[in-house]
Amino acid sequence: MRCTGASSVWAGIALALLAVGCRGFPRPAPRSGTLWGYATLERREGVKPTHKHDPVYKDPRFANVETVDYGKPGFMLVYLEGPPSPAGTTVFAIGDAREGFDRKSDVVGVGGEIVLTNVGSRRRVVSCPDAGLLEAIEPSHELRIAASKVGAWEVSLVDSPVDSTLVFVSPGPFTIVSESGLWALRDVSPARGTIHVWHPRLPGTSRPVEVLEGVVTRADLVVSVDNLRSE
Repeated sequence: MRCTGASSVWAGIALALLAVGCRGFPRPAPRSGTLWGYATLERREGVKPTHKHDPVYKDPRFANVETVDYGKPGFMLVYLEGPPSPAGTTVFAIGDAREGFDRKSDVVGVGGEIVLTNVGSRRRVVSCPDAGLLEAIEPSHELRIAASKVGAWEVSLVDSPVDSTLVFVSPGPFTIVSESGLWALRDVSPARGTIHVWHPRLPGTSRPVEVLEGVVTRADLVVSVDNLRSE
């Protein structure tokens, strides 16, 4: 059947959508699929929003408490359990400043490496309990830590105990969630697995998914204290 007039226009639009995929994602590479969605922070029902300037935080006991801004997820990631880990390497630079690490968080695949490079002028002592490690790094030297197990690894400076960085070691493909909550795992090998969302302070959640060849699949996820009830 031949399309003419308005019918041909709509057919062209449909073909364009199929070529681009869902939400503007390109068609997955051959023999792969794409997962995407939104990961959002959800406040427990009935809980009143609080802010750092609220009177209760004037109590010295709460001086170091950090409130959660539910409109800004901060560092949050989504990972797929099922396909093999991408391994890889994450590199942190350690300077002379009290803050030490050049950033506060990152993610790497299990089987990969966490590399710490001392770019400062003095010796720094590093602790990583998950690796059973306590070791000094001389200036212009680096320390390589094997990311051997899944989970959140804390790496801290013994000479500056207030400073630490958090590295999440993922069992499979992963992506960091954007400020808007959007995430995407592109060109993943077709497989059945479980998609997880992880946040450093709030309980994440998971759901079964299937990556289909040539298909862009949506899977939204919610981070909430209420997730504890379902676990």
